Amino acid sequence: MPRGKLLTDEEKGKILAFAEEKLCLREIARRLQRSHNVVRNFLANQQNYGKNKKGGPKKKLSLRCERRIINYSSNSVKSISKMISDLNLNVSRSTVYRVLKRSKFIKCQKMRKAPKLQPRHIAARLEFGRHNISTDWHSVIFSDEKKFNLDGPDGNRHYWRDLRKNPVKFSKRNFGGGSVMVWGAFCSTKMLKLAFPSTKMNSAEYTTVLENHLLPFLHQNNHVQWTFQQDNAAIHTSRATKTWLTSHNIPLLQWPACSPDLNPIENVWGIIVRKVYAENHQYGNVEDLKNAIIKSWNEISDQVRKNLISSMGRRLFQVAEKRGGTTDY
Repeated sequence: MPRGKLLTDEEKGKILAFAEEKLCLREIARRLQRSHNVVRNFLANQQNYGKNKKGGPKKKLSLRCERRIINYSSNSVKSISKMISDLNLNVSRSTVYRVLKRSKFIKCQKMRKAPKLQPRHIAARLEFGRHNISTDWHSVIFSDEKKFNLDGPDGNRHYWRDLRKNPVKFSKRNFGGGSVMVWGAFCSTKMLKLAFPSTKMNSAEYTTVLENHLLPFLHQNNHVQWTFQQDNAAIHTSRATKTWLTSHNIPLLQWPACSPDLNPIENVWGIIVRKVYAENHQYGNVEDLKNAIIKSWNEISDQVRKNLISSMGRRLFQVAEKRGGTTDY
């Protein structure tokens, strides 16, 4: 027989008042137009009234089936519908979803991007790790370029939707409304001054950036034998750039291709992106975006910088551990 509606707080108060007046249970029930049993149950156990829960319907999946679902979904890109089909389950998508949601080990997560590593890339990464196992990373200057759009980075944007209100929409201009190219470099002791070259920077412009931003730092800190790091972009490996570096006696760190995970400045860019575009912030003009980038760059703390430099040993260890594969960085 289905359970009746629980007593309201007002009805509970009336029952207690009538009980103090010494009315019998049937009279109280008659006045409230409720059953005799509900009045009796409330007075017999006031503290726990309404708290007892039924066991619920019998589970549709056995523990063995649930384990099959967990094992099958491990690091899988298959949809729930595909899982049901492949495992020949006679249950709904909601049932399988609840199994995955209850699991401590399976979480829905956005897949991180990583370069496609060919055998030659893997071999180069392993060689890089072996060659630099004893490198003093405190004397290395890490560098990179990053493009920022006025409307923010591509990707999913989330917010806490109030279903009582109209949905919030993210308006994006064509091609991001404009963009800024940034060159940055840092080392264990300093964040070098940022440069804002054109979005179509060539070798000549790149060497100008190095002339105006790298050389002044090297001259001011000539008591250290610095090594300069750059990736294998075409403007970095061109004959003009190599000639410029050689003419200024700047040692260059041999860098493996397709290895952004080994460059700690990628983590710096990640910090800046989160700050610059916090709460889905958009910019009306390039100058405001530049100022926000500079402010976030200058706010990188000494501790963050030191932690990133000290992470190089762990990155190389992971390269060896994963046999040249992509690291967690």
